[in-house]
Amino acid sequence: MLVYIGHGRRTYGLNPLTPIRRPFWEFQAVLKGRIAPLFPGGEGELQKCRLWIFPPGSEHGWDGDGAAAAEVAVFHFPVAPAPLRETLPPAGYISLGLAARQITRLRELQKQALAGFRQPDAFTHLQQEHLLLELSLLAADAHPTLEIEDKSRGLSGIQTVKRALLWYGDHLSRSPGLDEVGRAVGASPAHLRRLFHKSLGCAPKVALQRLQFQRALDEMSRTTDGLEAIAERCGFGSASAFSRAFKERMGYAPRTWRNALHSSLISEKASRRKIRSNRKAAR
Repeated sequence: MLVYIGHGRRTYGLNPLTPIRRPFWEFQAVLKGRIAPLFPGGEGELQKCRLWIFPPGSEHGWDGDGAAAAEVAVFHFPVAPAPLRETLPPAGYISLGLAARQITRLRELQKQALAGFRQPDAFTHLQQEHLLLELSLLAADAHPTLEIEDKSRGLSGIQTVKRALLWYGDHLSRSPGLDEVGRAVGASPAHLRRLFHKSLGCAPKVALQRLQFQRALDEMSRTTDGLEAIAERCGFGSASAFSRAFKERMGYAPRTWRNALHSSLISEKASRRKIRSNRKAAR
């Protein structure tokens, strides 16, 4: 799922990243110092303590505050939850301020993600799904219409929904029903339906299917396993059922998506090599 992670100090002011069309969802946070997105038509305003979210196809780069270094956290994902896509404004990206506690949390998530990215284990999938969900929920938390308090449990509705999604993702191969998900998080199916509608704007079935497809996209992007194995792990039952569901949802076959992703990865690597080459030539 996580195709790139960047961390640490960046001097974008001395070494700006030229705007290029990016194939993945990009979450870039400045935790200390100031940076700004760089667009073909000009640069944005330098900001501190901020998270930017760009969808695939966005053409942008990054600039900084002269020679001053900034601490950043960067995550690239091939897919993102549908509510996040629907939250995007006409400008095509999201920019939101970060509180001190959120910056602390991002540093923790960054550390966990980096360890799993370098040395994947049995829990890496779940950790990366959790990371994507927390990053997406930062946008949801900043959106007043997506906030809800579950006063009967003393937990926010979003927290309950997150626990449900994480549990479902951990048992995806069995494709458990809503009753079982509810028992796992201590909520009735009816209560879960209300929380999903208020927190994510959709029914639990829709959100759980999104997670199912998200895992399948991750499997196809990260492994060379056949569709039969991926379909079984992601709860589709068979490769033929997976292909039918995928084509109905996406409009094309899973193999077509996989080939397109491979081409995008090659293009992304070529762009990075070109940027590094240009920097060396400029020196």
